[in-house]
Amino acid sequence: MQRMRRVAFAFPLLLGAVADRQSGAQALNVHASTTSAAGQPVAVAAAPDSTQSWINPTRGLRQALISYGTPVRALVAAGFDQVSDRPDSWSRTLPRYGSRTGVRLAEVTAQISTQYLTAALFQQDPVYRPLLHGSVQRRFGHAITGAFIAHRRNGAAAFAPGTITGAVAASLTSAALLPRSTPRKEFVSRGISALGSTVTRSLWREFITKRRQP
Repeated sequence: MQRMRRVAFAFPLLLGAVADRQSGAQALNVHASTTSAAGQPVAVAAAPDSTQSWINPTRGLRQALISYGTPVRALVAAGFDQVSDRPDSWSRTLPRYGSRTGVRLAEVTAQISTQYLTAALFQQDPVYRPLLHGSVQRRFGHAITGAFIAHRRNGAAAFAPGTITGAVAASLTSAALLPRSTPRKEFVSRGISALGSTVTRSLWREFITKRRQP
């Protein structure tokens, strides 16, 4: 019941974030007005914003897969698995750390590939668009909701199904690679972890790198 209440509370926030991004995209397309030497108003196209430019999902997928962030995510996640002894049927030896890293790398690759392929299917740009202005609270909320929002070529915001399908792909990959004795809750946990990594990347781009990157 508490989970249902949380979902019911979060859903309007997500819809509101989509509406805000749609209005923001429309504002970007508005032309500025200047005055000519004769005193007549002249329409001038707004300057392009690199944080709002369209990124083709196919190109974004290639860049994401070859990014150093992909193996780093796998190494860090495998390190947590090693410390917490997940799965517990594997020992905490160095070779098993390699096994855990391999599983995590497969999960990350499956998540990224599925996310971008889903975006291509729906003709969306799944790369997070930083806000870069306003209060920390507003930027934090923008990053959280931005993990579940993609943009179409015309700048309109929409729910990003790739975020969900990517997490499911990561969970199914772990189910295929981990020992059969692994509890099912471990696979669910890894799917939730994949969602968390998407949110973390949005926060990283908003406050650390402050730029768009697949």
